[in-house]
Formats: sequence, structure tokens, C-alpha cells
Amino acid sequence: MWPENQAAFYLFAQLQTQWYVAAGGRTGLNHLVVLARIDRMKLSEEDAEQMFEDIWTMELAALEEMNKGDD
Repeated sequence: MWPENQAAFYLFAQLQTQWYVAAGGRTGLNHLVVLARIDRMKLSEEDAEQMFEDIWTMELAALEEMNKGDD
């Protein structure tokens, strides 16, 4: 893992219990919790925005994988 991705990966792993689930499968992370966790990291505004974008990218990729075959 590249060092610049380590913090986002660890945060994403900590969010594993924060998925919204509906009858069709997972629908996404609870973004209120994502933002609260990022806020607790005391990042600069720019770094916090980048962290959210990194988590969002992982969320979309994870949703695609987790919901494969549900069509």
C-alpha cells in the first residue's frame, strides 16, 4: 500500500459497520459518520476534502463488488 493511501484505507476499514442496507443489498455508507470521523482526525480543510473523496471512491468500488450478481 502506498503511504499516501494508508490513512484513508484505515478509516474505510473502521467504517465497516456503517453501511446502509436495503432489500437489494448495500446502498452506501452513512456519510454523517464518515464526516464525523474525518472531523475527529483534525485534518486541514484541503486534506479533509481529499480524505472524503478517497473514502467515496472506495465506497463506490466496494458497492460495485458487493452488489455484483444482484441484478
